[in-house]
Amino acid sequence: VLMLAHDFPATQAGAVFLPFTLVMAVLSRVSGRLADRIGPRPLLAAGPAIAGMAFLALIPAVREGDFWFALVPAMALLGMGMGLAIPPLSTVIMAAAGETRAGIASAINNAVARMSGLVAVAALGLLAAIVYGQSLTLAGPDLIGSEMPETVRAALSQSSFAVQPEVAGIAGPFDRAIQDASRQARLD
Repeated sequence: VLMLAHDFPATQAGAVFLPFTLVMAVLSRVSGRLADRIGPRPLLAAGPAIAGMAFLALIPAVREGDFWFALVPAMALLGMGMGLAIPPLSTVIMAAAGETRAGIASAINNAVARMSGLVAVAALGLLAAIVYGQSLTLAGPDLIGSEMPETVRAALSQSSFAVQPEVAGIAGPFDRAIQDASRQARLD
């Protein structure tokens, strides 16, 4: 979305994950020690709550596209939530399994983490494609009215996540209107 809707260069769009990574790396070490001192429960409650707030903060941040004052703070907050939750969670899992089953517990923990990530990406990708398609289909007729040729209507009704007039084989006065509708649909 950052690259397609806000014209971020690839390096800047990728750099959005840097605050997440740095904060998570620093806090992981701290939260492990803190969990030893106060127990894992407070961190296992606070970490996901902070991560949830970060995801809520990302909604307007991505929509607005302000790198320094919206995206970076939201991603740092997400790193904070994950950094507080993941080390104590791993410790609790390993402690519950015991020494004789530590290897199996670690493998299951890693497999579940990877699979849940894959399922989440697939589900959110599907949701994004559906919302994008609906938004683009609904916006198309309003933007270019009754003069819209059948080829444009077909392209909008069968929209993909990256519809562009050049890709759809549509040229002419509707290029800009479709690009604008596509950009807005990505933000919806």
